[in-house]
Amino acid sequence: MSRTTGWATCPLTEAGFVRVSCNPSAVKQEATPLDAIALLRALMRRGSHAFWSHDRSITSIPEEIRLRIQGYRQITDAMLLALAMQHGGRLATLDTGLKSLLPADRQQPVYVIPV
Repeated sequence: MSRTTGWATCPLTEAGFVRVSCNPSAVKQEATPLDAIALLRALMRRGSHAFWSHDRSITSIPEEIRLRIQGYRQITDAMLLALAMQHGGRLATLDTGLKSLLPADRQQPVYVIPV
């Protein structure tokens, strides 16, 4: 998740970072969970980080997102997108398909990281 300046995490993104960091098929040099948590902590201290608590029910996902969910693989994406929108932020992703959760004229809350 990102804003114009700074960046944010939530429990889901932090857990995802640790999980991927420990997966040898996802990274060149896998980390232990403790090492991944320490790295995340160090990154968070580097500046302009915010923690967004995730305290909303899945039933409160905005209708414009909820009506576009097509399957189980979009549930977490929808939750993260709703959280970013709730905070006036943007969800940074590598997944170009995530934009399909919003109308074509309202995709500002999604930032696809160019690879």
